[in-house]
Amino acid sequence: MPDGRNGDQWLQDGILVLDMGGGTFDHHQYSADDNRKELRCATTLLADSLGIREDPALKKLLKAIALNDLYGQNGPLDLAQLIKDRNTTGKDPFGTLKMVYQWLDDLYDAQKRFVEATEEIEGTVEISELSISGDRKIKVAKARTDNPHAMKAIRHKLEGDIIMVKNSGGNIQLFNRVINNRPTASLRDTVKILKYEEQKKTGKVTVTDGHLLGEEGTVAGPGIELWHYMKNPKIGLEMVLNGSFTVQKPPTQLTEQEVMRAILIGVDEEYFAPECNNNCQSCQFYPYGLKRCSSKRYNQQSNRTLVKPISNKRKKA
Repeated sequence: MPDGRNGDQWLQDGILVLDMGGGTFDHHQYSADDNRKELRCATTLLADSLGIREDPALKKLLKAIALNDLYGQNGPLDLAQLIKDRNTTGKDPFGTLKMVYQWLDDLYDAQKRFVEATEEIEGTVEISELSISGDRKIKVAKARTDNPHAMKAIRHKLEGDIIMVKNSGGNIQLFNRVINNRPTASLRDTVKILKYEEQKKTGKVTVTDGHLLGEEGTVAGPGIELWHYMKNPKIGLEMVLNGSFTVQKPPTQLTEQEVMRAILIGVDEEYFAPECNNNCQSCQFYPYGLKRCSSKRYNQQSNRTLVKPISNKRKKA
């Protein structure tokens, strides 16, 4: 540092020195092991000084900054790497600062809304247990809110296998949870049921193909276009959306009880309709094109072809 003065001495002259030259806001004066243990970097030292390190909306951001500084932990599209890449192009550093400040403000605002959603759901989320085959149960966490961060907050705080969020306009969104890269339940068949039953509400069923009902994205047709299906095949995360924060759609005509019925039938892969062993086309589950039903029909057909007919002819002596 010029004149050999440290950061604290420069601060007396109204100049804030960050992360160099020694002083209060330079984390290099501590050992690397100690810094990693305390997640200490210039940003967290400054947050400590301002008394805001425990701000719930700042914690995630502060941790990400410390991990990047102490471990170089960031991906090619992370903000830290984007800043580095931009700096190598010789662009105006003050323009870079202006952009980064805006992004950090937006991140902080999003985290504040997440914290608000977390506080909002405390004691207000309804947990319903559905009994499925094999004496098992699944939990459906239901919330009524217009906060776009509610789903993430519920997944973070609660242990529901499936999350149902319903806004004040009547739109419903469904999500499953993934723990250690394993889904707690699948919505693959539930979305087929929802799309078929939504068509019936319009008085006209135009799509009856089970494969088409279960396709990702939005399927065109009266009623059926109200539902959008997304999945991440790598980890099993699924979303069934009747509109979203960015895409406005009319609310579903299905009641909450009808949606719960679709969830129950959809997730219980051992659940068959009472009239299952009769004519398939008269079965109430047949229009849904459920995988379990096609598998059962295939197995029944295979068993019939494996049984050899008994010959009436006597063997010659």
